[in-house]
Amino acid sequence: MNHQEILENIPLYVAGELSPSEQAEMDTHLKNCESCRMELEEFRKMEGMLEQLRLPDPPDELWDGYWSGIYNRMERKLGWILFSFGAIVLLFFGFSRLVEGVLSDPTVPPLIKWGILCVGGGLAILLVSVIREQLFYRKNERYREVQR
Repeated sequence: MNHQEILENIPLYVAGELSPSEQAEMDTHLKNCESCRMELEEFRKMEGMLEQLRLPDPPDELWDGYWSGIYNRMERKLGWILFSFGAIVLLFFGFSRLVEGVLSDPTVPPLIKWGILCVGGGLAILLVSVIREQLFYRKNERYREVQR
């Protein structure tokens, strides 16, 4: 290895990730080269400082709470999706029962019947969407503590 390769391999040398032949070559070079020895000492000092800066691993209880929170949020989102879908189906069904008299009347043109169904379906979707949005914004209001 040349001098530049030795300098580039200092982190691997400190970590013990060099092959035995490379390790021996590094040892030989470090015995003869003052600048590389100084570079090695600087690297070891820097590694020691980084070890002191390393954050401690969080306790297991914190991880349990973290994963529990993620699962709760996923369950709630799925719950809202299912609730919204169910509400839309029920409102659509209720509206269709409400206008059943009009829909079963053979004198009413099919276009009018489809129009009534579309209006009812659209209203059901909008109603559920607005209610869900209001509940979400009420829960996540950013400026709740701000007083006028």
